[in-house]
Amino acid sequence: MLKVLGCVYSAPTFTEQHLVINGCSDMLHQIFGKEGAGFHARSALGFAALPTGAAVEVEAIFEVGAG
Repeated sequence: MLKVLGCVYSAPTFTEQHLVINGCSDMLHQIFGKEGAGFHARSALGFAALPTGAAVEVEAIFEVGAG
């Protein structure tokens, strides 16, 4: 796991997108651990709209080892 980008549909005055994306980071830590493979950089941004009316969209970049 290298990086997570969390996009949160939110009002202009909402400033706690990072708290919404904590759930994603918590889940990834449960799967991969908090250190090593589960450690990742993260960004959380607010958006006025997301595709198909989604409340949250998450993009993740993984490093995959050979064999």
